[in-house]
Parts: sequence; structure tokens; C-alpha cells
Amino acid sequence: MLKLRKCHLAAIGNRNARFSPVNLDFTGDAAAVNSVVFLENGGGKTTLAAFLYLTLWPEQNHFLLKKAKDSQVRVADYLMPGQTAYCVLECETRIAGVSEQPIIRIIGQVLQRRDATDRSPIQRHFFTFLPCEGLNLDDLPIHGINSRQTSLSIDDFRAWLREQRATFPAAELWEGSSNEEYLQKLRDIHAEPELVRVQVDLNKREGGIDDHFKEHCADSRRFVHTFLDLALQSAKADETAAVLQTFLSEWLNIGHLEDETLFCEEFASSLV
Repeated sequence: MLKLRKCHLAAIGNRNARFSPVNLDFTGDAAAVNSVVFLENGGGKTTLAAFLYLTLWPEQNHFLLKKAKDSQVRVADYLMPGQTAYCVLECETRIAGVSEQPIIRIIGQVLQRRDATDRSPIQRHFFTFLPCEGLNLDDLPIHGINSRQTSLSIDDFRAWLREQRATFPAAELWEGSSNEEYLQKLRDIHAEPELVRVQVDLNKREGGIDDHFKEHCADSRRFVHTFLDLALQSAKADETAAVLQTFLSEWLNIGHLEDETLFCEEFASSLV
């Protein structure tokens, strides 16, 4: 699972709690450590969490502020028309069998609200790379990084990314604007976006994570559903159903496994 080392936000937030910019460091002894963000009410804690989550699970329908505050809230409500906004994370993860040392990776997105209308669309572009000499978080051309006073526009930043990809092939820089392709890239780099989606659901009630479990684990059936939702990617539902059907064919003639057979039949039917 990813651990957050640093984050940088620029031109994000409402007028009362705007990150313009803010840079947070969650490291100790050069490694990610457990940290507490302490702010008074209205200081922007939920906004911060919402955009961190939105960078790792990019679906706007799961925007934390929409779930925790108001179902009518939109990502555009936290962006100023014409300004280019950034949310960039420096993360580390350990991959069993690959490296004993944590792998550090930069993951980010750039956003731009087109206009001031209520239904203004948002242009977004995602990127990720392995930091290396000459290309790391401190080298990004974003307001607030290394005392920069301005950020590149979204088009200029995309052009800058292409230049860096050609200059630093070892960084394995990826960039794109498709949610689906970005989600697949997050899976490929072991960012576990589906787990982030569950965390968004767990945090939709501020300070009320116990309510989530009371609601979703009230009986054995709901508990099993919640557990499977944590463990399985919805994108692999067809594959999971096929595996269950294989077990069903093997269990049909085993008399003492009626309960297991019934469970698999019902679960498989709910996936297709």
C-alpha cells in the first residue's frame, strides 16, 4: 500500500480555505511516517483529503466533498476559472519480491476549470514518474515549488512533461488524460486505486467511521458483501464469477458442502 511522503497543492480550495499554494512534508528520517494534520474547523482538512483521494481515485462521482458535505458539490467549485490547479503527491511503496527498499514515485494531476458557469467542465491531465537526478518533486514548474511565483498553464505543462520524458527515460514518465488509462496505470504501479475508493467511502462521514461499519456490517450477509468489496476489483467481476462457477461444478456432488455451493451460486449471480 502507498504511503504518502509529501504533497503539494496549488490554486485549489474555496475562498475560505484556499491552498495557494501549500506544501506538506510527512517524512521522518527520510521515510514516510504517520502524521496528524491539525486545523481548526473550516481550515480545509476535508478539502485536502478530497484532492489527495481524487489524485489516487480520479472518479469525480466519488469526490469526498460530494459524499461528506453536499451531494451537489462539484470539483469545479474548488477551482477558480482560468487558473491552473495542481495536486502532486510523493509516495513510497514496497513490492514483495521486487525490492527491499521502498520505491518512491511522483503521482499528480493538473486541473483547469474552463469558465465561471455553474456547469463548467474541467480539463484534467494525469502524470506519474520515478524521481531521478534532474527530475523530482522540487523540479516541477508549479507555483510554490522552489519559490516559483507562477505555474505553467495546463497546455504548457503537458508540453513540459513530454520534454522531460524524452530527456529522462529512466524516470518512466507516464502522462495522459483518460480516467480509464490512468486507473490502469495506478494499478500497474501498485497504487491500489480500488483500496483508495474504499477509503473515500469510509471517510464520507467526518469522524464517523464506526457508522460505516454499523451500516455495512450489521449482519453476516452485509459483512460478507463489504469484505468482498474490499478484496475484489469490480473490473474483475466477470473473472471472479467464472472462478466461482468452476468451483460450483466441482462441489455439486459433494453432499456436505451445500452451504458453500449456495453461497457461490448467489454470489456469482450478483456479479453478472
